[in-house]
Amino acid sequence: MIPNLVSTIIPVHNRPEHLSDAVASVLAQDYRPIEILIVDDGSSDGVTPSLARSLADQHPDLVRYLHRANGGPGLARETGRLACRGEFLQYLDSDDVLLEGKFTAQVWALRACPQASVAYGITLYRDASGTLHPQPLKATGEYITSMFPRFLNERWWETATPLYRRSCCDQQQSSTTR
Repeated sequence: MIPNLVSTIIPVHNRPEHLSDAVASVLAQDYRPIEILIVDDGSSDGVTPSLARSLADQHPDLVRYLHRANGGPGLARETGRLACRGEFLQYLDSDDVLLEGKFTAQVWALRACPQASVAYGITLYRDASGTLHPQPLKATGEYITSMFPRFLNERWWETATPLYRRSCCDQQQSSTTR
């Protein structure tokens, strides 16, 4: 594990349309150090693997390309988690983008609250026409002091919303394999 590094894991399967935008939103973050792992989940379209490799070639110090047999986004995320090196983990779907300043704000929040395993912020919805809706999506505009047990009953954020401490994700993996 590399201290302070934010690792972003982007699973993708036959969906090149927005992948460049997703990667660009991570590269545009003002926080450093970062790494991006694009995990191709067995794409068969020929375009997605080519684009993912190209993005890695364009940014060899920041972007890595991984390929795995198709198993779904969960297994692709896990492939990325096992390969990443960061103290912090960001999961990002290939059709999503991050808001500016996300990493700076969430790393600061996790540093300010060492007992917290996850930091989240407001998530906004951008519709198919490109319009960004100003109202927070789901419950992301609320201050929530404890995730559990509430998080067991409802999913009040999108995949891209939280930034996790790596130790939290590693701990969850080890507890499920016992």
